[in-house]
Amino acid sequence: MTKQIVIALAMVAIGLSASAQDPKKDYEQWKQQQRAGYTAFKEDAHKKYEEFRKKANEEYAIFMRDGWKQMPIEPAIPMPKIPKPPHPVVVPPDKIPTADPMPYDTIVPLGDLPRSHELPPLPTLDEPEEEPTLTITPKPKQQFRFSFYGTDCRVRWDEHNRFKLKDLNEKTLSDAWTKLSTEEYDPLLEDIIKAAKRMSLNDWGVVDLVRKASTACMGRDGSESTFLADYLLAQLGAKTSLAKAGGRLVLLVALAETVYNYPYVDIDGTYYYILDKTDASSFLVLQQPFPQSESVNVRFKNVPVLNVEKTSAREFSSDSYPAMRVSITENKNLIDFFNHCPITTSWDAYSQTSISKEAKNVLYPMLRKQISGKSQIEAANMLLNFVQTCFQYATDGDQFGYERPLYADESFYYPANDCEDRSILYSILVRELLGLDVVLLEFPQHLATAVKFKTKVDGDYLDLDDGRYIVCDPTYIGAPVGMAMPECKKTTVTIHLLR
Repeated sequence: MTKQIVIALAMVAIGLSASAQDPKKDYEQWKQQQRAGYTAFKEDAHKKYEEFRKKANEEYAIFMRDGWKQMPIEPAIPMPKIPKPPHPVVVPPDKIPTADPMPYDTIVPLGDLPRSHELPPLPTLDEPEEEPTLTITPKPKQQFRFSFYGTDCRVRWDEHNRFKLKDLNEKTLSDAWTKLSTEEYDPLLEDIIKAAKRMSLNDWGVVDLVRKASTACMGRDGSESTFLADYLLAQLGAKTSLAKAGGRLVLLVALAETVYNYPYVDIDGTYYYILDKTDASSFLVLQQPFPQSESVNVRFKNVPVLNVEKTSAREFSSDSYPAMRVSITENKNLIDFFNHCPITTSWDAYSQTSISKEAKNVLYPMLRKQISGKSQIEAANMLLNFVQTCFQYATDGDQFGYERPLYADESFYYPANDCEDRSILYSILVRELLGLDVVLLEFPQHLATAVKFKTKVDGDYLDLDDGRYIVCDPTYIGAPVGMAMPECKKTTVTIHLLR
């Protein structure tokens, strides 16, 4: 516990003991004391971080002189092909509901959400008035503008900040890292942090932002922009590396999830993915990551906030509940952003991501109005039929030519979706509109959901440690809550937790 915090706590105690005399005056005094204690704590943490960053950059520049090793490039992991029926399964009219237990063999816990994008290792504190800043001397005066998926971004950057790598010699790179470590480049780093916060970007979004900013600032895509991007990402705590191939530098990024369609380099058991196309079979790789760096998380806490470019409106309605009808426009910039995100089969990563504010502001009022006053089972059935019947069905192979799970907003943009897309969307609607726990059910050729109701509900079920979950299948057309596909009852299921 720091000296400043001890002083602050003592001051708080004094203020509380005196509050009986003049509560209003002493409350204001208490607020000032709290703020003083927080400011002292923040300044101390920032000073320690600056000391760490200075030492780490000095050591990393030295390591760049001899820390390289020739390594093979591993081929991209292909997205596993998931056999799916060419048409959605429709419940037979004479199908009798049952209440059968569903066997399961594996439970996959919820993946970790991304960390906050504070300057590491500053603590996350509830202090909205101020953001952590770097001490900047001198401040470049010129503002440089570039676009990030239709969103205007501005950073402090002057022409004289551009640099040229005369070659890719280890000493040249080491000297360039030392140059970037000066205060002259700190304003760019600070402005990128602010832009990432403003747009609510996840780790992957920050990588994307940094790469686009580096290319724009350097004036072209090349070794210099790659080197700048690696430096900035290292300062932000992202685990990256550099490689040499074909006379240019290549950026390698460690991702926290297994992703598909990117070749990679295996460094001590950590996969560093190659984000740009390359014909090389091996790289000369810088072996050691920047101190205290972490693998990049592809999950979202929030849907990114990007400038809105409206798509054409599309109509969605339920077959059984015609009043559940809505016209939705999507944000093309958000769709483009999602299209550049790595693909993973961690289904919970897609379900963790909600729906954009623009789509939610249209969709949720209509759904809330229709399910208002209904019981849990009635409301769940209405939402289930909406998801079952308001979309066209197509396998990923037919629609995209490859396996591709959709984020919820993408289901309202692309012409069709399939079982995992509907299950992802239904799980979001049930959690956010009904406040009920949901799990995803992964079968060998299918994805469905199960809901933990707060009242007794009959139907096919799974008994987990925290209670009974009733099967709700968004692709078994016409099936009510509690009815699983007959084929799914013949195999065990993998459960993906969403809580």
